[in-house]
Order: sequence, then C-alpha cells, then structure tokens
Amino acid sequence: MPQLFQYELPQYLSKVVLEMTEAKQVTLLDDLEEMVMEAQSPNGEQISTINLDERVATRKPCVVFVDCQTEEKSLQEFIHNNGTSGAYIKTNQPIQKGQTISLYFSTPRSNESVELSGNVVK
Repeated sequence: MPQLFQYELPQYLSKVVLEMTEAKQVTLLDDLEEMVMEAQSPNGEQISTINLDERVATRKPCVVFVDCQTEEKSLQEFIHNNGTSGAYIKTNQPIQKGQTISLYFSTPRSNESVELSGNVVK
C-alpha cells in the first residue's frame, strides 16, 4: 500500500474495492459486517446494525465516502451498497427513522458531485 495522507485514504480504498470482482466485494462486505457485529463502540455499547437481507430491492455493493447532514448532526461515513430502493450507510451515530438526511458525495469514476436527500427507513 502506498503512503497516504489521512484525507486520501477513503478515495484510495474506494478505488481498491471497485477494482475487485463483485464476488470479492460481497465477501469483503460480509467479513466487515461480521467484524462490526462482534465489535463494540468506544463507550462499550454494542454497535447496532440492520439485517441487509430485509431490503426491498436488489442493491449493488460499493464503498463511497459520503458527507451526511441532518437537522441535528453532520457525519462522514461510507455508502456500503445502493440501488433503486435506497442506500445503506453504517454509522455508530443513531439517526431516527423517518428523519430527513442529505447526502453529498462524488462517484469514484467521476469527479462530479452528487447531492441527494431522503428519509431514514431503518
């Protein structure tokens, strides 16, 4: 791995993951999900996750750095999968179901900025 500045790491990781086959991406996400299920937050609480199999439509795995904004907070996280029914963003900072969230990101294959908003469903 090349030497990177902290701000370069998300883009580098996105590039590495996008160069993987889809099967390897799914395996990586499964491994990461298992690690998170066993992990605890810094304050000792269990990290909450949702069952990815409960989604309504098919989603494609991805790793995209995203800025998230709600009325109460600003987060920097990763989109782990997306599709026509929405996107999955794993966070240790709870956001209430039904709350409006705005997402700001650029796709790894383009420098074009994307701005979306929606409601938290899980």
